Amino acid sequence: MNTPQLASGSRALDEEVLVTESGGQRLPGILSRPPTPLAGAPGVLLLSPGLKHRAGPHRLHVKLARRFTALGLPVYRFDFHGTGDAEGTLFTAWRNGKIVGRCSAQIDREHLRVHQDETGFFGFLDTIDDAAVAHRLLESAESWLRA
Repeated sequence: MNTPQLASGSRALDEEVLVTESGGQRLPGILSRPPTPLAGAPGVLLLSPGLKHRAGPHRLHVKLARRFTALGLPVYRFDFHGTGDAEGTLFTAWRNGKIVGRCSAQIDREHLRVHQDETGFFGFLDTIDDAAVAHRLLESAESWLRA
């Protein structure tokens, strides 16, 4: 466990690496607990910011997590598959030899363990201005998650 001291001189943060595994695939994340939790406050979920993995550009998510935690909010940050070590897959849509859309689908085993539900996640949806392309990509993500 890493407990860094904040530059402001406030008490050290409690940060724990949580790794879940399924079928040999890992979903690593970091849970940051505030020294003094803010009563009734929500938690903050920081997802991978895109094609950069782990801490994001210029360690953005590390800085954000520590700022929120210093305010009394717990923070969990993790990567999606293809942007780190998380479990998932990526889909692309092609037309005339060119990519016209992309989407990812992710399984968060820690969410499933905690909430005991069948939630799957999708993201990185980016398409040309064509609803049929977006629909097909989301169908692909849904099919993969349900399999």
